[in-house]
Amino acid sequence: MQLQAARTPQATNTRLDLYEEGARRAIDSSGGSESVAMCQDSAFSSAVNSLCEKIKWASDELKVSSSVEHSIQLCHLIKASADALQSLKASH
Repeated sequence: MQLQAARTPQATNTRLDLYEEGARRAIDSSGGSESVAMCQDSAFSSAVNSLCEKIKWASDELKVSSSVEHSIQLCHLIKASADALQSLKASH
């Protein structure tokens, strides 16, 4: 059984639009390493936000889950996402 997060198109599109706008501004700016750093920060923020959303979604699902197997899968997802988040923050 695979777990998939239910996403609202409006929230996702708005967040994506903000990241795309930030990337466009970085590219349109004066150039050089500043633009690259801004794009990297945008990618980092996007990855962190995605992981936080997964943790939140899985936590909410865990609260209402009545299946032991499903709960275990949710716990694995939460742990893997938290480990990835910790790794990202340590490398940034």
